[in-house]
Amino acid sequence: MFKRLKNFICKIFNIKACQCDDEHIEFFTKVPEPDVPVHEDKPTHCGSHTRFMKSCDQCIAITT
Repeated sequence: MFKRLKNFICKIFNIKACQCDDEHIEFFTKVPEPDVPVHEDKPTHCGSHTRFMKSCDQCIAITT
């Protein structure tokens, strides 16, 4: 259904797109590994409040 609709629209607007089915799909769907290592942040506070509190023992334990 979709392929027939796509072909119909291509014929109307005279679009000459690539007619191959699966050759280029890997190029667009494969995610390469990054060259630069990704920085992951450590949590800065515990789950009981929204930001770091220096009087909270759990926040201090998580950051050290």
